[in-house]
Amino acid sequence: IFIGDRAFKGDRNLKRVRLSPNTLEIGAEAFAGCVVLEDIVVPQSILEIGAGAFDGCLALADGEGYIMLGGACHGNVDPSLTDVRVPDRAESVAPGAFREKKNIRFVTVPPSVTRVGPHAFAGCSGMREITLPASVHDLGAGPFDGCDALESIVAPGMGPEDFEGEDRLCAVLGYCRRPEVYSSSRASAYEDWIQDEGHALELLSAAIERNMSDAMRFFALSGHIPPDVYPQALDRAQRARRMEIVAILLDYRQNIPNENPMARFSI
Repeated sequence: IFIGDRAFKGDRNLKRVRLSPNTLEIGAEAFAGCVVLEDIVVPQSILEIGAGAFDGCLALADGEGYIMLGGACHGNVDPSLTDVRVPDRAESVAPGAFREKKNIRFVTVPPSVTRVGPHAFAGCSGMREITLPASVHDLGAGPFDGCDALESIVAPGMGPEDFEGEDRLCAVLGYCRRPEVYSSSRASAYEDWIQDEGHALELLSAAIERNMSDAMRFFALSGHIPPDVYPQALDRAQRARRMEIVAILLDYRQNIPNENPMARFSI
């Protein structure tokens, strides 16, 4: 069963809804603007929820604007929200819960959550950072599709092999920023990925571009800056005027044989 796009949009009389257990998809803005809707039962069979399905459903929201249905967080009714902190009572983040909420910048998911549904944050084009709990071991399809500003993913319950493409780079940088929250086995998987020589310049360049001094400090303290990559990293940091990162790299010079960066760069 499919609930079509905007099927009940703007219905100001709709108070209660019981969806069939066979319902698989709720279309975009299906219940948007149903301001008096106070009770809806969404079955666990749901595979996809379109963008803005519950926008403006003020009667469904809690005091902080979050819509909690059967233990699943289905988003927030505040269109200006920038810092998402999924409620501690949530057990999951529903499919499409925060889809296309372009104002979101930061997301924190609590330890009570074990599941993040497909496309939960897809289209959040302004999202920069997300912190997931160790209890989340996998994600639904395309959770970060269209999240072009995403810089780091802290995901202690997952390894680099659980991500692809740019998301993998974000996950590795997330580990570098918060290594203390990862178990030894997870940390080992990230360390193996970082120490692959083919990844060094890509990682260092990303940390510089995103001005992640905490990640660069991790690289320096762990000795993860190969001698042949060091001059390029220092040059990029200098050109980008990432002065805190430049200072970290200059302090690292004692680990680089036959390198005198002070003779090559001025601060």
